[in-house]
Parts: sequence; structure tokens; C-alpha cells
Amino acid sequence: MKKHSLAQLLTTEPNHEAKPSISAYGRFSKRIRLPRGPATIEKAQADNATLDSDPAMAAYLRRIGNRRDNEGHVPRGTYWKVHAAAKAFLAFPDIQLTNHAYSDLVAFKTHNPSNRDVERAVDAFAEAGTSIIAQHNQASSVLGLFDANHATLATSVNTHFKPKEKACSRDTFFAIYEQSSEEIKDMLQWGVYYPQRATAQNKILLADFKRFGNYGVAWVKPHSEDYENKTKTEHLAVIPWDFFAKVKARAAEAGRTVPFPNYRSLYKYHLTPSARQQFGEKLVSNRTRKLFESLWNQAHARPDIGAFLMGDNTKLAQTGHLPNIYNGDLDERELTLLIEEFQKADPYLNLENKGSPALSQLQINEYEKRIRELEDRIVKLTDRLAERA
Repeated sequence: MKKHSLAQLLTTEPNHEAKPSISAYGRFSKRIRLPRGPATIEKAQADNATLDSDPAMAAYLRRIGNRRDNEGHVPRGTYWKVHAAAKAFLAFPDIQLTNHAYSDLVAFKTHNPSNRDVERAVDAFAEAGTSIIAQHNQASSVLGLFDANHATLATSVNTHFKPKEKACSRDTFFAIYEQSSEEIKDMLQWGVYYPQRATAQNKILLADFKRFGNYGVAWVKPHSEDYENKTKTEHLAVIPWDFFAKVKARAAEAGRTVPFPNYRSLYKYHLTPSARQQFGEKLVSNRTRKLFESLWNQAHARPDIGAFLMGDNTKLAQTGHLPNIYNGDLDERELTLLIEEFQKADPYLNLENKGSPALSQLQINEYEKRIRELEDRIVKLTDRLAERA
């Protein structure tokens, strides 16, 4: 990678490892594993610890922890991304990684506000990688670090790129679903029943689910040791028991304790390429979460309970408050109410029905009753108009 002259201000090449290739199914017997040991994980942890002891980095992490109701917690994914960006930027101009490298840069900028060397280095860094989007995101993190230390840089990077592909439509989603393997179908159905972000969705412990009638229920934690989760609301996951039992049995046969630990490879090597090549559309893991919302609304189920099942604070604020559900100690009556609402949406959420479930006899009777009521009303209104005439 091209070096930048910023090293002259102060004085490790990035280590690009091959990404693992995960088999499509089974016990991952053919999985290519990253090398482990002092040269990789332990070195990364040591470098992160060095960065953490830098006062400038500590200030940046505190800002992140206090942002958007994080309650002082820095999400694991954010932690690793911030440190990866910090290390990559230091390596770019060949600055040695120390516990004061960023503090020195911040001090230099503070005492030389008119000097633009740091800005030029960030601009060059943003355009240096093979992936412009990833590189811009890392450069944005570096800008955030300086800003958190009251040394705002006079530059900016674009992190909002126009998508190359159209977002996956519902018709495309169902077409891809129909042609997928049984495991992928199960993963997509799991994602619609349990509309969390991908990691929490696919790495929740199956042992956390308890049976309640015909459904399996589990509490989803805002800050879990088992999975990364962006939600700020402790809420329920609800899965039809027959489907849950099938997924659990297959997971046990494959030696898994979570439903789909290989979800990244299933999307990367199967779902996303299929949607792109066949339909020119982009299918990524958050599509199941969006589809849940669409199908839930189509079923005319309560929007506040739908927002609660998604763990979406913003939509909860828009649709209503659920004080009895927030406390994490639902009694049977409250849980029954929530399950009944889920049952209403279940035929729509079942992907085999493609969003258009067959009407039950009870629904048919309700529609016929409504039609008769409307007909009677039309007759009465017609009679009134005739009298006035």
C-alpha cells in the first residue's frame, strides 16, 4: 500500500488474511479456518489493548458508549471496526502503533490548526483501498476519533453511496426462496419469524427457547454475551413450535447450539449472487426483517406488538407503549395476548404461503357477514335518498 508523508510528523503493514470459506451445510468439516495463535488473535488483542490505553482512543470509545442510549456499552462489532480503522490508518503513513500515537496526532492538530497534513492523509487513506466503501467507512471512523478529542478535521468523506443494484423485491425474494436448498429455506423462514439483525437472529442459543402452547419463546437481550445485538429493548422472540423443533433437531445433528452459524456464507455464496445474477437485485440479511414488517402489517396485526417483536424503539414510540411487556416478566395473560396476535399474522409469515394465505372458514364467514352489513347499509341509504327525492 502506498505510504503517505504524514509519517514525517511523528514516526506495520496491514495483515490481509484470507477469509474463511464455510461449507453450505453440516458440521463444517471442510471449513478453511484462519490461523490462530500469537501471530493473529493474540497480536490483535495486544494491539487493541495498546490503542485502548491511548487517551485519545479512550475518549472516542467513551463518546460511542454514551451515544444513542448505548448506556456506556460499546458494541463488540463497533469496537472491532473502530480498532481496525485506527490500526489501518496508522499503518498507511507508517506511524508506529503506540499508546500515544493518536494523542500525538491530536496534539499536533490542536497546536497547528492551519496545517492540513492530517486532512491530506485522511483524504488519501479514504481513496487507497480496493473497496472504496469500506475505506471511506474506516476514514470516517478516524474523523470521529479526532472530533471526539476536540480536534475536528477540516475534511469529510462520503459514506452514503448510491446502491448499484435495486433492493430485493418481494417477488424476487419468494422466487429465490422457492429455488433454494432446504437449509436456506429454513434460515429465511427463521429470519421472518424472528425479525432481528442477522447475528442475533442466527446465533441465539436454541436452549434459550421455552415452549408456550404451540410456540417457542425466548427473551432477546440488548447486550448478550452470545450474539451481537443493536436493539435497546429487551423483547420476545416467538417461533411456531413445530418449525422450531425441526430447526433444533437439524442443528443438533450438525453439532450446533445455534440455528444458523453459517448464515454469512449462505448469503455471500448463494442468496446474494443468485438475486444479483438472475434478477439484478440485492438480497442481504436484513430483507427478512423488512419482510416481517410488511407481512405483519398485511395481516392487520397490532403494529405495537410487531414493533416490540422487532425490538425497534423508534417504531414502538410511533405505534404505542407496552409497559407490561417491557419488564421482562410477562404473566400468562400478557403472553397469551402477544401469542394470539402472532397467531393472526402466522399464516402471512409462513413463507410457503408467499404472503397470500388461503382464507380460513372463520375468515370467510367474517367477510360474508361484513358484506351483508354493507349491503343492508346501501339499501337503507338508497331508501333515504329516494324519500328525499
